[in-house]
Amino acid sequence: MDNPRFTGAMRDGRAFLITARRAERDTADPNKVKLVEPTLVRGYGAPDASKVTSKDGIYQEAQNLLVLTQDVKIDNGQGYQFASQEARIDTKTGEVVGGAPVAGAGPRGNVSADSYSVSDKG
Repeated sequence: MDNPRFTGAMRDGRAFLITARRAERDTADPNKVKLVEPTLVRGYGAPDASKVTSKDGIYQEAQNLLVLTQDVKIDNGQGYQFASQEARIDTKTGEVVGGAPVAGAGPRGNVSADSYSVSDKG
């Protein structure tokens, strides 16, 4: 399917939107959707929404899990931008975890780490 859209609400009431250039549902597991060039917007419609993009991803609807890989870019909506090769996002809680190195910059300076996690709205 071209240009798919998945929408929902996180536990705290913020809307999320997942889009992609292409999507293909796994024939062995219909809960799993392979995404090409996915984008997740957490807080969709809000002025300080965060945005995460990558080259590839898998969305597991029943588990509320979006796994992004390859050239992951994170913009937290408040002036910080980060880059990594992996992000695991719980679309119910909004939490993000990455087991790969991350580097970024923003209003308070630069940051780099071997892994990362984001909770409580950042």
